[in-house]
Amino acid sequence: MGGGFNTGPPPISSGGCMFENETLFAFDTETTGLRYHNPKVQMFSFSFGLSNDKLSVNRLDGTPERRNKNKEILFQIWDDRLKHVPKSMHNAKFDVAFTEKFLGKRLDGHNIHDTALLARLLLKSRPNYKLKDIMWELAGIPKDDEEAVKKYLRGGKTNFQRVPENIMDEYQERDALRQLLLTKFLFDELEKCDQKVKDLYDIERSLVIPTLRMEQRGIMINKFEAHKLIDWMHSELKDTRRKLTSAAGLPVQTKITDNFFRWLLYTKFKMPVLKKSDKTSEPSTAKDVLLELKLYHPHPILDQVFRFRTYRDGITDIEKYIELTDSNDVIHPTINITGARTGRASCADPNLQNVPKTKVLKNPFTVPARRIFRPRPGYVNFHIDYGGEEMRLIVNYSKEPEMIEIFKVNGDAHEPAAVEFYQERYLSLKIKEPKSARTLRNAAKNAHFALCYMGGPKRIAATLNVTEAEGRAGVKRYKDRFPLNANIGKVVAEQVLQDGYIDTLFGRRIYFRKEFAHAGLNGLIQGTAADILKIAMLRVDNYLEDETKGEVGMLMQVHDELIIQFPRNMLRFFDEVMGNIVHLMTDFPELDVPLVVEIEQSTRDWETLKEVIL
Repeated sequence: MGGGFNTGPPPISSGGCMFENETLFAFDTETTGLRYHNPKVQMFSFSFGLSNDKLSVNRLDGTPERRNKNKEILFQIWDDRLKHVPKSMHNAKFDVAFTEKFLGKRLDGHNIHDTALLARLLLKSRPNYKLKDIMWELAGIPKDDEEAVKKYLRGGKTNFQRVPENIMDEYQERDALRQLLLTKFLFDELEKCDQKVKDLYDIERSLVIPTLRMEQRGIMINKFEAHKLIDWMHSELKDTRRKLTSAAGLPVQTKITDNFFRWLLYTKFKMPVLKKSDKTSEPSTAKDVLLELKLYHPHPILDQVFRFRTYRDGITDIEKYIELTDSNDVIHPTINITGARTGRASCADPNLQNVPKTKVLKNPFTVPARRIFRPRPGYVNFHIDYGGEEMRLIVNYSKEPEMIEIFKVNGDAHEPAAVEFYQERYLSLKIKEPKSARTLRNAAKNAHFALCYMGGPKRIAATLNVTEAEGRAGVKRYKDRFPLNANIGKVVAEQVLQDGYIDTLFGRRIYFRKEFAHAGLNGLIQGTAADILKIAMLRVDNYLEDETKGEVGMLMQVHDELIIQFPRNMLRFFDEVMGNIVHLMTDFPELDVPLVVEIEQSTRDWETLKEVIL
């Protein structure tokens, strides 16, 4: 793959398509900003490499002659007659979005490849997957071109058109070289992989366009409700500040920071130090540490700490949502198809995956942020969530026979856990006081997961609200009845210690440092859930494009939940369309346990959901 690269654009043919014999494009764009939704942000240049190692940099600004010539080259690359030719990019969604915007046409159906996605699948766990860093390590291509450009982009500026042309030309040409070399290298590596990995990559690259469409549709917010919520949180903060400073014996104007909380909890109230900060070696005030304090050493002041932090951060989040809306009150987040190490998607600008469901959080004080998100006028939103997927996947990997049978008849896998943990107490309450029995069942559910994830007897007993001796006895009964499920965390941890990684059912390899082997099962379950949802999303998108021409469309994925918008004037077809969606999302014969989905309908906001029964 080495030297001999030619530069300069290919000659424009006298007729037909100038690239009709081409077998590969390594493509990259340069823009005046990062958010393609902004009408002022445009692509001003592009570069590409060809299979014969020719490299070309093409500006779309300057003289009319240059603009028109290079615009014609761009149209030729993305000619519909060349849809079959691989077009490889690093973060393809970004490049496709700006190319579509410039050309004024959709690029559905083109053979799009993404080396950022492919590198995550094929290259061993790395600190980052930036093109320049990868190619410095793989091919020794220096990064001085990036340093030359950076001095023109100080202060957070993202308009690369500010950079002098001669510097930008070298920068783009080298990026085209990087992209071409990485594409050829990764394509060769992919050929050596088994079919599962190839299929997984095909799924992820095929989601580039559907994910872009989700971003373009965006999520509408109710600004009036957003401002109302901010005002309410300011009022709550004022009251919480008064209670915190009063408890501390300090003036109400005292600045409240993490150092204040550290002094208040560990010096003033002398709470035990469960963990110290890795950076400062001071007692930690991290959320998980405070939750543990609340569990084992409950104190009213902890609630006020949670309350203050929740509403302080909530105000920041809601203000950010408002700031990022367009003229139609729609937020267009950036969705990263494989943002997490486990393969789960991530979301940024803003992160809409961390909008809390108030009814499921451990934090006693939550921001009802979902009430500000609303369907578009003329649409209904449907939230489709995999029901009990986490335990279903644990059982799928453990192969626990009785649990498999429970799921096959759509039973409650946590009820037998409650029976083993509480015995007669649970069985008696189930008859006499069903509500109290439900409380025990929910505690048993949390302990059930803790046991599978190798939680210790002290934590399990605290979760069950029983003595440690009673907790140990309950765990023993569970292990006697469900030994495979009880041992699955240990089995996966041992595999991580031996191999340094685990593979999901669908071929995704997740690497772990051996000191984190205990997290192996969690990674395995999250990775498998991510694979399932991606396969489901691709199926659903293909179906909706074919059957509704995109009128019904995906809006967002939030972990194991898929949100779909449905036009009101098509609701007469709802049962048929949603029935097919449910089938596409649950048809996984590879699994030993069946999957189910739960559907909720949103006509007003995401907080007010109504269950839908098909």
